Amino acid sequence: MKKRCAKAKRIWIDIDADAFDPAAVPGVHHPLPGGLTLLMLLQILDAIGSDKIAGVSISEFDPNLDKDGTGQTCSGGFLEWLLLKWYE
Repeated sequence: MKKRCAKAKRIWIDIDADAFDPAAVPGVHHPLPGGLTLLMLLQILDAIGSDKIAGVSISEFDPNLDKDGTGQTCSGGFLEWLLLKWYE
């Protein structure tokens, strides 16, 4: 991934919440067991390099289906990590 991203000046990350494991982000309409964890996402973004990331969008997350707030906590942790990386 590092080689592929090295050629790009900037990269926009679009994260489909359905790609996450339902244990990490339960608030989705099409949960897929065995999906991504937050740690996996952070490893992918580390491989890209935060200096290349132009922006991030998160789609397909439905807070009405996130009964215990797990997905919101995961999303908040991700956004905190990303902002800290951008301003290091």
